Amino acid sequence: MISAAIAQLLFGDFKLAVALPLAIGSIPGVYLGATISSAALSGPIRQILGVILVASGMRQLKVPDVVNLGVIVAILVIGPIVWAIVRRQHGLPAWFRTPPAVPPTVEAEPARVG
Repeated sequence: MISAAIAQLLFGDFKLAVALPLAIGSIPGVYLGATISSAALSGPIRQILGVILVASGMRQLKVPDVVNLGVIVAILVIGPIVWAIVRRQHGLPAWFRTPPAVPPTVEAEPARVG
């Protein structure tokens, strides 16, 4: 944020009416995002970021909103189904993680006397 404001100052395109609300919103946004992402599971966060990147990429390519919405809905509906099929083909449960393997416990034999 600060580097963008400095660049705008250098090129003479600084607008306080734009920079101030961005600064005010970015500081708590970064704090909340860091707090939530450190406490959450990494899998759902990666999936959410993937959907956001697809949507923003299509927006940059000027894809019509109806098509963009259709692709996002298709990702959200078809994606989990494909994911479950791939997991089942690899011998994993479709929706849930497998519990970590617990090594078998070795019981100590009683000491022999004599």
